[in-house]
Amino acid sequence: MLSIFVLNSESVESCGVIEFLKSIKDNSGTGNATLIFGTQVAGCLAQNEEIFVQFENLFLEFYASIFESPFWQESLSLKTATFHSLKQTIQHSPGFLGIIHHFPDISKETFNAIQGESSIFLTKKASNLMASLIVQCTCVQTQPDNCQFVLDVQHMLLKKCWDYICSPAPIGLFTNHNPFLEPVFLLLCQANANCKVVLSWLAKQENVLQILFVIIINATSSELWFQAIDIYLDLLYQECVVVDQEDKMLDVLNKLKEKKEQKKLQTFILKFLKRYSNEELGENLIQLFYQPLSDISKYIAGKSHDLPCNPKTKECQFSSIECEKMVSHTIDCWIEIITTDIMKKDSISAASRSTSSLLLDIISILAAKDKLQMSRHFLLLNALATSNRLLVKILQYFCKLTDCSQEECQLKLDCIVKLLHSSLLIIEDIDQTSSVVSHAFQCIFDYLPVLLSHLPEENFVVTPNCNKDDSNCDMYPQINWSDNSEIMADNVPIITASVVTCCLCHPKWEIRDTTVEFLEKIFASCAVSPRLLLWVKKHRLHNLVYSSFSDGESYVRATTITAMTSCLQTNDLWSDFLSASKKSLDDILHDFIQVLQTDTEAFPRRAAAKFLLETHKKNLLTSSQKSLIYKTIIDVLNSDLDWEVKIAALSFWENVISTEFDSQTLCPAYAIDLPVFSRNRCQAWFFFLFSSNMEKCYCSFYASFA
Repeated sequence: MLSIFVLNSESVESCGVIEFLKSIKDNSGTGNATLIFGTQVAGCLAQNEEIFVQFENLFLEFYASIFESPFWQESLSLKTATFHSLKQTIQHSPGFLGIIHHFPDISKETFNAIQGESSIFLTKKASNLMASLIVQCTCVQTQPDNCQFVLDVQHMLLKKCWDYICSPAPIGLFTNHNPFLEPVFLLLCQANANCKVVLSWLAKQENVLQILFVIIINATSSELWFQAIDIYLDLLYQECVVVDQEDKMLDVLNKLKEKKEQKKLQTFILKFLKRYSNEELGENLIQLFYQPLSDISKYIAGKSHDLPCNPKTKECQFSSIECEKMVSHTIDCWIEIITTDIMKKDSISAASRSTSSLLLDIISILAAKDKLQMSRHFLLLNALATSNRLLVKILQYFCKLTDCSQEECQLKLDCIVKLLHSSLLIIEDIDQTSSVVSHAFQCIFDYLPVLLSHLPEENFVVTPNCNKDDSNCDMYPQINWSDNSEIMADNVPIITASVVTCCLCHPKWEIRDTTVEFLEKIFASCAVSPRLLLWVKKHRLHNLVYSSFSDGESYVRATTITAMTSCLQTNDLWSDFLSASKKSLDDILHDFIQVLQTDTEAFPRRAAAKFLLETHKKNLLTSSQKSLIYKTIIDVLNSDLDWEVKIAALSFWENVISTEFDSQTLCPAYAIDLPVFSRNRCQAWFFFLFSSNMEKCYCSFYASFA
């Protein structure tokens, strides 16, 4: 609260903080807990430049008393609080200059804390302080009086960091790295992220690329490795570093290949491709990038007898876990690439098409579970096919591909049919998890409209008086679709509707809920996709959704009501629903009012209140229907115990007030001086209050609101 309310020297003096800090500074017997609290208070105040300048001597003397305290050497919490407080203090020039002038050994204390490695919290605060000192040196150098001094301080701090990084490991440790390398190097990277002068300074250090190369090849910490790669690549293209960039790149690549570090190799290539435009080198690198995916795809498709050698077991095959990790990591990298400008490079877009083809082959094989048993790779394929993580990643890739602006990277029609077929097979699997089913439905949602746009219009003719329970109905003709070679584009929409129908009766409520969510998104898109609208109408999917209205699970009931709210938004879809279901708006309103009044769970009641709001917004209600709904909403405000239901009810009344009452009604005298928006609101309330038809309802509503 100090940093919010104590904003100037007068407020500091009046709140008693100065006396408190003085008492700590002057009392050598102050306890450790009080010292920690006092340090936190000092940091909150000292980060305000005006306050620091006014009480600079007090702050500096206070920090000096902390360093001289008998608790300093033994209390990790006191050190942690002090380093954080100092970081707050140096955020402005007076604080920065005051600290480095009065505490020239602050870097020594900071590095001692990092070396100790006794607390990750202490190490983090010490690293943050050191990085802030390096960055602030650049900010303060603009002042002529202090320029050279501050520059010398920055170089001293950077040199200390670099000395720690270059120093050999203590004898007896089974590593060629100093154990303090990671925190020191990370703080250097943190400073570099906010101050590019650090990179220029590093470029001038002897053997900097060689040292970074050793770190990259031997780093066990992923964070350290990522940071080292970033600085290494940036240094390669610094004008002051005279090296053969391509040779240095290949040194890293060859070493990673030699060590079978495929994930690191892919990440390194990705970082290079995102930074630089060497088309020839990029084309060679991208081949390395997806080669493992190609090997795995050929292997499980029976086109190759071997996988890359496992570096751990020296056998010719990866385990299923390693295959899964390799495919997953490759997909992660591609997802990161897809929406970037590097997709415009010919080599990248060509590799993207190849990757899509490979992943289509893989997911087609994994989705056809009835064929896995016959495969000579059954154990591997079964492990991959039951990997929720892998299936989700592949589906995510194809969903993300729709965001790519490069037309040549988009899937062709035959590939879309293949993908939709595989997605439907995945959904049809009775044992499939809701997460995988959700992503499969998302894939269908993204690609089904594209397929529908390519089909002839006669495919969408609605059969008159067709009932899906009628034996003569051709809504879902029997189609053998267990083999990709037999599936036809014309049949995919029919099969999709059939699978959706089955999922609405799935024994797992999560799958039923996911299916209704899919249809809710479909309904919401019908307004902008005429073919999608025709598909919904042909297969009576709005009727099928409404049949879930009485589902035994409250989440499904709530999602069903939300889906019908989306259906309501498209006039053609809503009128077709009423016609096909042979229901009137009165029937629908009666069902939803029943939910508001009797459903034991809050989720369906919230959804029902929002549906009623939408009917009012669209001006679909007659006077008698409005009266019935008004009474229901009043009852909700009086008796419903869920606050979100009450909020939905209040939103309903807000819409009533803004639409039902004349905005030109005379404003009451007491509201004349209110802002225009409030005055208009007050006019509406005033009219609402004294309207002869609504006075009783208003009194009840106002009592509930109050």
